[in-house]
Amino acid sequence: MPSEAEIRRIAFEDLTWLDKCHCHTAGGTDAWFVPAGQSITPRALNIARSCPARREEVIFAYARQIKPGYFGGLSAGQRASMTLEEALEYIANDPPQPELEHGETGQDRTTAA
Repeated sequence: MPSEAEIRRIAFEDLTWLDKCHCHTAGGTDAWFVPAGQSITPRALNIARSCPARREEVIFAYARQIKPGYFGGLSAGQRASMTLEEALEYIANDPPQPELEHGETGQDRTTAA
């Protein structure tokens, strides 16, 4: 679990981690902010899973209490149902799907809630 100081730094003070994000490779904000009840594409989910700033994205969303959108590959519903600690543990055990790294499609196991 990140300390309060780390959470404050990531979410409010030092946003340089944003430069490491892979979000822009998925086609803009529409890829991450989908209508309620819809999931992001398998390709976008895999981009999120392989992002080097995934942990920071999740901490950012929780600390700023951002409700809509996917952050770190987690939907708004998933974030609402987990504590920050649970979410960080979840993403630590949710690696990219190798078959999707080459542009193939796959089954998206993330559902929007």
